Amino acid sequence: MRRPPRMPNAPVLSAGGAVWALVQGFAALLIVAASLYLGLHNDMPEGDLRALVFTTLVLMNVGLIIVNRSFRSSLSDALLRPNPALWTLVGLVTLVLGGALGNVHDRIVYGSVVDFIEVHIIHYHWPDFNIADSAVVIGACLLLLDSFLAKPEESSSNSPENS
Repeated sequence: MRRPPRMPNAPVLSAGGAVWALVQGFAALLIVAASLYLGLHNDMPEGDLRALVFTTLVLMNVGLIIVNRSFRSSLSDALLRPNPALWTLVGLVTLVLGGALGNVHDRIVYGSVVDFIEVHIIHYHWPDFNIADSAVVIGACLLLLDSFLAKPEESSSNSPENS
C-alpha cells in the first residue's frame, strides 16, 4: 500500500464520493434495465433474456471496477498499471462471457445451441457440448480456483502489532 490506512473514526466515503457512487449505481441499473426492456420488447426467449441481462450486469461491474480504479489517474494509466488480480478477473470473466455469448448467438441464429463434441469413455457417454460450453466451464472453474488460492498480500509493516 502506498498510502497509510484510514483512521477508524474517518468516514469511508465523503459526501461527494457517496453521491458519485449513487450516480454510478443508478447508471448501471438503467443500462441493465434497458437491456431487459429491449429483450422483452423483442420477444426474446427467457433463457436468452437471462443470459443477456446477466452478461450486461457482469460487464457493468467490470466497467465500474475499471472506472473507479482510474479515479485519481487517467484510464490508460489505470489499465497499464500492473495489477495481476484485475487482469486475471477480466480474463476469466471474458472467457465465461465469451462462451455465454457464443451460446446466445447459436440460439438466435440457429434456434438452438449446436453441440458437436462427443466424448465416450468405455461405456460412459458424456453429454454433447461445444467450445462455448467449454469456455464457460473452464472460466468458471478457474475463477473458483483463483478465489480459493488467492491470498491477500500482507506486509509486516502494515500489521497492527507494529503500530
